[in-house]
Amino acid sequence: MRKQLMVLMGAAILAASTSGIVLPRGAYADEAVTGVNTTAQTNAEKPDTQVATIDFSTMFLNNWLSKLDVHTAEAAKLNTSDFSDLLHNGSSLATASGLALSELSSSLIEQFGIDTSNEVKQGTLTDEEAANLQQQFKEGIASWVQQSWPGTNATSYLPKDGKSIIQNRLNHIISDAATASAVAETDIRQALQSGQSIVEATGMDAQALNSVLNTLLGGDLDAAVSAGSLKVDQRDQLAISGADQIWQVIEKKGYDEQTTPWMEKYGQALLNKKLDPDMMIQAAAAFAGKDYKDITDGLAAGQSLVTASGLASSDLSAQLMDAISRDLDNEWNAGNLSAQLRDQLKKSAAEAIDKAIDLDGYGQAASGSSNHAIAEESIQALVEDSANYAEAAVTDLRQSLADDHTLVEATGKDENDLSSYLQQNAHAYIEQAVQKGWLNAADLAATESEADSLVLDAINRQGYKDQVDAKQYMANRSDRVIDDVASVSGIETADLLKNLDGGQSIAKAANQDPDSLLYNLLKKANQDINGFAAAGAISKEDAAKLKVDYGAWAVKYLSAN
Repeated sequence: MRKQLMVLMGAAILAASTSGIVLPRGAYADEAVTGVNTTAQTNAEKPDTQVATIDFSTMFLNNWLSKLDVHTAEAAKLNTSDFSDLLHNGSSLATASGLALSELSSSLIEQFGIDTSNEVKQGTLTDEEAANLQQQFKEGIASWVQQSWPGTNATSYLPKDGKSIIQNRLNHIISDAATASAVAETDIRQALQSGQSIVEATGMDAQALNSVLNTLLGGDLDAAVSAGSLKVDQRDQLAISGADQIWQVIEKKGYDEQTTPWMEKYGQALLNKKLDPDMMIQAAAAFAGKDYKDITDGLAAGQSLVTASGLASSDLSAQLMDAISRDLDNEWNAGNLSAQLRDQLKKSAAEAIDKAIDLDGYGQAASGSSNHAIAEESIQALVEDSANYAEAAVTDLRQSLADDHTLVEATGKDENDLSSYLQQNAHAYIEQAVQKGWLNAADLAATESEADSLVLDAINRQGYKDQVDAKQYMANRSDRVIDDVASVSGIETADLLKNLDGGQSIAKAANQDPDSLLYNLLKKANQDINGFAAAGAISKEDAAKLKVDYGAWAVKYLSAN
């Protein structure tokens, strides 16, 4: 009886949304496959029927029900150990609360209604979604509170893969070997690069080192079993598989860590930062013993870095490359890069430096091509921004537009003043896109120019509505998943990437449990999508499809990462 309530919730609620846990082929999901989710595609070639699709509404309801004991205690104004003891001994929530069934049910219905209404105010639930949830809750609450409380048997939405435990141990095998042997990790890496094996580099007996490493793996597997994320019958099979892989790694001469997609992203982000024009100009000024402004003035006059610095091309190239090479070596020594990737990045850096230092006017505004998608994204909230500028209610502004007025007419503002304000907002978004790596720096000016034209067209168009491309939104979410995870987790994108590069799962790297991360991502997406629908930028039907598609993608992505 102790699991009956959660089983009931799982059957009644999940079945309604997952249709037997079948991942649907959504309206936009197939068109949202981009470079950043390579990890998910590569590591998760599993049948769709193994991956559940879920939405924010379902998770919100299940999360609320998982804390039904807390809500019951609040309703009954209880704060005693007697209440917990009764639940632990198999009593129902209704019995333990001491309230009449009708009184407890009414109080919980009221609490749930308040919480769903708050979500509507935040934009994470629509009125219709909230009403549907409240109806489900009213229909089920009397039955749920009369079942034995299941305690910690909370619903989980993501399948667990014990293979990731093995991979995590393999990702740290050099540092683990260093700890076991008391040999510095940097010395082991140097020995591996010279062709030795991990066993040879540590100086330990192979069987002794293998035993230590397998003990560490065993501890991880036991912890997963205790936490309920790994089945007992999977433990021994994974231990055998892991032992075989550990033995092969420690005996392999010249072993190099696997270059993962996350490592590549981390390395490329690192290199992009080192090759940033401003960083290169500052370094050239320092090497030449000149003021930064002297170099930039020369570049503005059309000179190259070589000419502006007064250094020989080979000297400037060598000094710039030495600095970057040292940084990459330090990242390799720290275990953040494989030797193979480090060498590839060095090669790319040398080619970029040789090209940059002889480029006339280096670092000055380049005439790239406009990124139409980013230009359109930069004005997605044009009506809301206009309302803010005019200090007017967004609903009033939208109604005026629906009556066939233009934004200039609806705001009552001077056309030049309004356009200038909106263009500045668009430029800020586009500059952020460059900083986050969504847009090539060379395309900044051209994209801003297109955004300016879009603003001028929009503010003079009768009946203007914010425009959102639903397909592009799905593509953006999959392409910018790291930024989204960082945003909902309160962690810097660079730190998140470094944690991922170190072999952590995306949830662990974000310092969240997987289901909480899924919940937060779905909440953020729901807020976006509901906002688009409320603005008339997409239809309610498109909004519903987007939520299904994003939920399916997010579950599959997090399951693989």
